[in-house]
Amino acid sequence: MALEARGDHARAAELYGLAHEVRIRVQGPEHPDTLEVAWRRAVLMGRREEPTSTSDCHLNLNLNLNQRCMLLGRHEEPAVDRVEESHGPVEDSEARVGESPALLLLRATATAQTKALGAEHPRTLRTLVSLGEVLVANGGPKLAAEATTLWTRCEAAQSAVLDPTHPELMYTRELLGRVARNQTLAGRQAGGGIEGLKGLDDPATCKAAEAIYAFAHMNQCLERLDGHPWDGVLCLCSSDLRVARHAAELHKKLGGWLCFTGGMGTGPHSGANLLGWAEPEAVIFAREAVERCGVPKDEVLVEADARNTGENVSLSRALLASHGLACERVVLVQKPFMERRTWATVKRVWPEVDAVISSPALSLDACVAGSGVPAEVLIAIMVGDMQRIRLYALPPREFQIAQPIPQDVWKAYETLVAAGFTMNVVPTEDLLEWAPSWNRYDERDGSVPSYGAGDAQQSLRD
Repeated sequence: MALEARGDHARAAELYGLAHEVRIRVQGPEHPDTLEVAWRRAVLMGRREEPTSTSDCHLNLNLNLNQRCMLLGRHEEPAVDRVEESHGPVEDSEARVGESPALLLLRATATAQTKALGAEHPRTLRTLVSLGEVLVANGGPKLAAEATTLWTRCEAAQSAVLDPTHPELMYTRELLGRVARNQTLAGRQAGGGIEGLKGLDDPATCKAAEAIYAFAHMNQCLERLDGHPWDGVLCLCSSDLRVARHAAELHKKLGGWLCFTGGMGTGPHSGANLLGWAEPEAVIFAREAVERCGVPKDEVLVEADARNTGENVSLSRALLASHGLACERVVLVQKPFMERRTWATVKRVWPEVDAVISSPALSLDACVAGSGVPAEVLIAIMVGDMQRIRLYALPPREFQIAQPIPQDVWKAYETLVAAGFTMNVVPTEDLLEWAPSWNRYDERDGSVPSYGAGDAQQSLRD
């Protein structure tokens, strides 16, 4: 449990596995204590497989696994198990070939708890709620629909056995609320909705989206050739808590300061817009780093007023200066498809900084599956960002340095615009037709060749 509290989920899951094997031999595979450990391990396995926004509700409710056990009347040292083939699938939740180990373990645990404790026992319901979270993490509308069905059933059962203000009941309702927000997301997207758009299952959409995603992800290297350490990690916040976790891990590795920047954003990337967050993004990201990843609270700075990337930089610089912290060599952290646009903005408004940008190592499919929003919405956000990479480098805006844009990448942008992914495209009269000059950097900006980093020591590729 100490490892879990420090955020070392991989090691904690391994130890739970060893402990569970002992409990199986001593108490039996269907003993309530054995099943309690199985739930713990399965949840940690799910986080290791693909951390997602659904499991991020643990953050919003300030509940870790130990607290959830205590709230259900238990606080005994647990362990965890291997998937027990002797347990069949839980009702309304049949196992499928190819499912992740976490899913298989949760299904088996729920089935055994139903048999040993009852279908409406709070611990059985808690396991089913966790099963729904991992279903969403595995992606796909069918699994998401199964998760919603589970959560709806659990919410009704929890309402009958738990106090109305019990955190477990509130937790399930938060998950259902997120589903409802996603279903009405189109109405909150500027310029239209997503009805009728083709997602990543459509070959043309997938090919175009992959091209933009690869272009936006700069693949910069954190290794420095001059031997100097990085001063700190500056994380630009959004709705994706995987970015917070990546920033926390980089901070542990590189040292220096860790600063989260982001307020109550109103743009397409914002947690308030996409997930209904009621707190500044930087506050939520910082809490994730401290409570889930084990970063000491006194090592984290929070800038919670920025409304855009320019303010992310200016307000963070002021905050760092007020603490007397050096910020000459900085690692920026963002979502994969926001890397290039963020880096171009930082190089415009903070040209003297020696910076590279990093993001969680996610494929496009994984990025979508763990985002907590429909694939069509994420693609539309990427399309809007692609337009801004060009538009925001042009006068009179000039919010960013110019970036070279290969013709095939811009063709991918035009393909998605023609397909209707326009809800985040900026209305403009600027002529945005690709020309050969787009393939070159403007040397007046002090920029460097395409798909690279900034200074010499940053030009190494992973």
